[in-house]
Amino acid sequence: AALVAALPAAAATTINFDQLPNGTTLGGAGTTISTQYQSLGVTFSGTNTIGNYSRPLNSWGLIPASGPGGSGNYLGNFGAVPAGGPSNYLIAPRYDIMTLTFTNAASAISFGLSASSPGVTVDAYNAAGALIQSLTGLTSSSGFTVQTLTATNVARIDIVGTFSSTFANSARMYGIDNLTFTASATGAVPEPATWAMMIV
Repeated sequence: AALVAALPAAAATTINFDQLPNGTTLGGAGTTISTQYQSLGVTFSGTNTIGNYSRPLNSWGLIPASGPGGSGNYLGNFGAVPAGGPSNYLIAPRYDIMTLTFTNAASAISFGLSASSPGVTVDAYNAAGALIQSLTGLTSSSGFTVQTLTATNVARIDIVGTFSSTFANSARMYGIDNLTFTASATGAVPEPATWAMMIV
């Protein structure tokens, strides 16, 4: 027996937060990010669990990402940055949870991460909402370090940080860069009833 048709090969997608899918260059002074990368298979949001609200995140680069996992702009766990200067990102609203939602199940996921102690937790969930991988206590001492998930069929990732003991309701800052993933193609896995038609 032989298969008469091969499943399509999935290609990896990389998002560096320096450009939008249409080729538009993002400035370093901050761009709110939510659904701009939906055409590439992922959307982003931030949640403040003390304030109980969710809003877009921010691509920021006036203080560029550095290290093995980052360069140029990065996606921070903060919202719209007030005008006035490079340091104003410090007074932007901050979110303890950064959520990445994939259009199709994703695998081979990696990204650069910048996070100070006590670090962040990366939780990966499947389409049924079940936790399928968790990485805890992730920090970076020198710029953005590469983090890799081994889980497959990931529908959502929550990157969970902690709150500052100095500023009320303000999460400690962290960010990601160079997000890479491979999404499953729609309809790539045949239903059992169709296997007979593919075998001769």
